Amino acid sequence: TSFRAIPLALAAFLAVRLLAGRRGTREPGAIRPWLAAAGVMGAIAVILVVFSPLSLRGFLERGAYATLSPQARHGTDLLHALTMINYLPARYAVVQSKEFISDGVATTYGLIGLPPETMVTAALATLGLLYAAWRAARQRDAACGLLVLAFLVLSLTVGLAGPSPTRLLLNLPWLCLFAALVAWRLFDDLAVLRPPLTAGVAAAALLGLSGAACAQGYGQYFLKAGRSDEAMQNFGPVQTIMGLFVRSLPPGQEIYVLHTLRVDTLQYLIGNRPEVHLVTDPGSLDYEAIGRLPRTVTFVVEYVRAFAEPMRLLVMHHPEGDMSQVADARLDPDKTIFFTFTLWKDESGQPMPPPGTPRPPS
Repeated sequence: TSFRAIPLALAAFLAVRLLAGRRGTREPGAIRPWLAAAGVMGAIAVILVVFSPLSLRGFLERGAYATLSPQARHGTDLLHALTMINYLPARYAVVQSKEFISDGVATTYGLIGLPPETMVTAALATLGLLYAAWRAARQRDAACGLLVLAFLVLSLTVGLAGPSPTRLLLNLPWLCLFAALVAWRLFDDLAVLRPPLTAGVAAAALLGLSGAACAQGYGQYFLKAGRSDEAMQNFGPVQTIMGLFVRSLPPGQEIYVLHTLRVDTLQYLIGNRPEVHLVTDPGSLDYEAIGRLPRTVTFVVEYVRAFAEPMRLLVMHHPEGDMSQVADARLDPDKTIFFTFTLWKDESGQPMPPPGTPRPPS
């Protein structure tokens, strides 16, 4: 989504560069390297579009759904997209509302009040953006001008739909470069005060800032977000528990997982197992034929109303099946998350009682 802003930024940069060259003085051929660089970047952009799995229209319209919120406030959304690195309001910590369509990342950290970036990086990046804009305007620094244009073009186009850490992901390297630019200026200014003493002080200051950023980032993302049930609730908690359970089942049996949402979570946790079948339409299953399979079959059925009838059919057609229910003791031990229904088969493919069941006396 964010890559589409690069050709626009390059076009804006060349336009500004040509306009500035006409008003001022420039050496013959000074613009040619920039034209060559823009041509190479443009060619790369065309190649990526052509070989994209999306069509040209799909590539251009990717992410357009985010602008369709019926009560979107584009002015406010744009303001918070520009200042997202410093402050992300809690109203954007939603999956979807009438005002904003999220990307999941903002929801995760926003729910527990975490900013998208550390305080050190946010402060340095903000100062660096202002410093780069000043260098571009006053000193005709072309590199700074291109960075500022890349940041602004993406923020003004994609950011119109609101502050989204994922959709605005390409701004992250520019912000890091802005932070590095002002950090390097800080080092230079301190180092020349009373060398070589102040050079060591400057190096220590930068190392201290880097260490503080690392410590805060580790605390936010690993100790707070990574351990918070509230932050993780939008990552499919039901599907996470189902996926972990299916992954623990031994090979050598057919497994049918009846689920509603978050197939990506299930696919990630289960991995590439051809004997596992992810099913959203229970009407597509032939329960009689599945029951005649020569090996053990396990159904993992999400506890939702849509799967009540399939469970009834399973119990009716296969009364010998082994049924159980699973809950999460950490959340609510009395709330069922999913059911399991297993048709046990022996080595000859004949029905057998569950392992560990006492055999009736002969």
